[in-house]
Amino acid sequence: MHEIIPVTRIEREAAQAARDYSDINDACPYPFGSSAGQLFKHLFLQARESATKPPITQATRAQAATESIA
Repeated sequence: MHEIIPVTRIEREAAQAARDYSDINDACPYPFGSSAGQLFKHLFLQARESATKPPITQATRAQAATESIA
């Protein structure tokens, strides 16, 4: 019988793993072919990508607007 894993648990685990690991193979506690594994991978990669982007501030908005005009 398969365990039903709440999405909120996978979200929490993926967010924590994105802070602790750089590689999905080391981070994912679920089989990659499972629904839980696929969701974990998506959320992990999304969190890693978000962590590498600089925050959007008023200054970066102004700079982006200036660059798009030039």
